[in-house]
Amino acid sequence: MKLLVIGVLLFLIPQTGISSFSVTMKEHTFDKVGHLVILNDSDSLSVHDFIKMKATAVALAVTLGVFGVHRMYLGTSPRIPITYTLTLGGGFFILPAIDIVYILMAKTPDQLTDNNSIFMWNKIKKGNS
Repeated sequence: MKLLVIGVLLFLIPQTGISSFSVTMKEHTFDKVGHLVILNDSDSLSVHDFIKMKATAVALAVTLGVFGVHRMYLGTSPRIPITYTLTLGGGFFILPAIDIVYILMAKTPDQLTDNNSIFMWNKIKKGNS
């Protein structure tokens, strides 16, 4: 099972990068082909890429969640993975388990990326910490 997860990670991580998901989205919509269109911005993110980002983040949370690796993938500040590591994932995998549910329930990349809060559901933008 671990080899399968590692194989999926090795397949997905090089194809999706943090830089492609680090846009701040205020308004968004889906076009006719299923691409997520960011209004007032020239970038767009396909639904397929968003699903791949979520799958990669969940796989990282399952395997290395106690170290906060999934949060590094989603573009958080360095203090968050350090906190996850020092508390063993917020008390033996409690925070990563909650993060997995939050990642799966997220509707936009903006809910997941650039979050500088210890608790993923408590969104704090970069520069406001």
